[in-house]
Order: sequence, then C-alpha cells, then structure tokens
Amino acid sequence: VDNVTNASSSMGSVSQTNVSRCQTGSEFFLDVGEMSIVGVSPLSQDRTCVSGESCSIDAFRGLHLSAANQVLVLDTCGSSGLLLPRFAHDSISTAVLPTVTWGTVAVTSAGGQYRLCWCAGAGQGFECSASEHFRTD
Repeated sequence: VDNVTNASSSMGSVSQTNVSRCQTGSEFFLDVGEMSIVGVSPLSQDRTCVSGESCSIDAFRGLHLSAANQVLVLDTCGSSGLLLPRFAHDSISTAVLPTVTWGTVAVTSAGGQYRLCWCAGAGQGFECSASEHFRTD
C-alpha cells in the first residue's frame, strides 16, 4: 500500500507517482509520537526462593507495574502446562507491589529452575485466570 503519492494536474488529467512504499526503516522520517510498553523490564530478573520457606521477591522492576499485576511460577511461560506442585497459592502471587509475594505459606516444591511469568491483570484489562495468560518471561 502506498503511503505517499504525488498528484499533479496537467491539462485536465491527474497522474500519480509513487514516492515511498515505507518498506524499510530508512523511509520513515517523521517522529509522530512515543510508545510505552507496560510490563516487566528488564526481562531477565533472576531470583531465588528456598524450599521449606515462604517466598518473596524484592525490587521486581518494570514500567507502570501495578497492584493488579500477577506473577506465576511455571516451567514455561504462556504454556497450558500444570502448575508447579506444592508452591504456595497455586504458584500465583498474592501481591506484586512493592514486593512480589506468595504470602507466608512455605514453598515445598522440588528444587529446580523455574520461570517467573508476568500478567498485567484485570486493572490493565487482561485476564490472569489461566497459566497461558502469563506469557511474559
């Protein structure tokens, strides 16, 4: 689809010449605004919890995070796989700000490497009721 056309009138007829098709980054010259992406940043925020203890994560960072956000512990973010057995509150955080926490219940899951998966939550217009809603790793 042509983005810019040059129309000229000559002796009653109008001709159109394609000026730009906007197919490469170098063809975009005009800054028309700014876009913010709400979510976790940086995407790699590694934390450790200990089996037999309650689990909380301090200093979880991102842009415009809110109390509606939730974090789920999974093997793979966005998957419809099983929740992590014996992780407090079915692996879904009970709070995100200022600290991500799963409450005072001890985590008794097997040791291993798991993913922290984020969902924006109802306050942002998103549903976080199933593991596949937690896509951001």
